[in-house]
Amino acid sequence: MAMKMLLVPYDPFGDTSINQLVEDAMGSHRLFYGSDLASALGYETDLTFDEVIHTAIHACAALHIPVRYHFLPLYRQGDDGLYADWKLSRLACMLIIMHADLSHPEVTEAQLQLLQKVL
Repeated sequence: MAMKMLLVPYDPFGDTSINQLVEDAMGSHRLFYGSDLASALGYETDLTFDEVIHTAIHACAALHIPVRYHFLPLYRQGDDGLYADWKLSRLACMLIIMHADLSHPEVTEAQLQLLQKVL
């Protein structure tokens, strides 16, 4: 059985209190991995999906919503070694879906599902 490792980057300019470090490590409000969402939305490369994540982060910041609470960059251990990923809240996932590339049929389907839940 392979052991999975979750590494949380240290932010020297952020809140370094022990409570914040523990909260970031646990990430109970961040339930989803960006790589899983990228696959579900039909993204094949990390580079194009990272552009969508950064657009969603800018939208979150423009709304004066604390970005760190919803988007946490981290590294995960996979079969090919460590790789960069994100831990995302529900709001972060919704912002990403709203800003994703409409040329992916999975994106338009996800957007429709979000609308149906709201309407």
